Amino acid sequence: MSGVAKRSPMFVVGGGLLALGIARAMRRTGVPVVVFTATAESLLPYSRRCRLVSVAPGDDGALLRAVLTEAANCATPPVLIPAGDKALLFSCTHADQLGERVRMVLPSLDAARTVLEKDRFDAYAQQHAVPVPQSWVFTDPDELRQEAAHLPYPLAVKPSVSTH
Repeated sequence: MSGVAKRSPMFVVGGGLLALGIARAMRRTGVPVVVFTATAESLLPYSRRCRLVSVAPGDDGALLRAVLTEAANCATPPVLIPAGDKALLFSCTHADQLGERVRMVLPSLDAARTVLEKDRFDAYAQQHAVPVPQSWVFTDPDELRQEAAHLPYPLAVKPSVSTH
């Protein structure tokens, strides 16, 4: 199509249904989507809505290099969207390097960790008098077992970090 500017892709870091949903929504508007994921996905490799760039799980260096390499090949800086907790932490941790090649709006790493890590959020809420459901923090499973009989039910037991 001559005379039509080629759009830079949207970069989605992370995987799962969230990344697939973002890809589907953006492709409806004609924006090409590149998904960078370190997880074995069951649906993303088969999607016509995105191009998948796979990296080894836990290799933030490889993920960073992949995003920067792809961005260097774009006519204009792509927009980067983190899809999920790990992707947000990765993006915030490497914001200075990523910001040289992609467009993004991110919280500080400290703010992201405060929201994502339940024990940090609970401490923040108490410090700033933010009304939240009552929480208890246990340092190990034995402590939880010991206190379980004294806790009000129903309750939800969650790890401090959702990916743990």
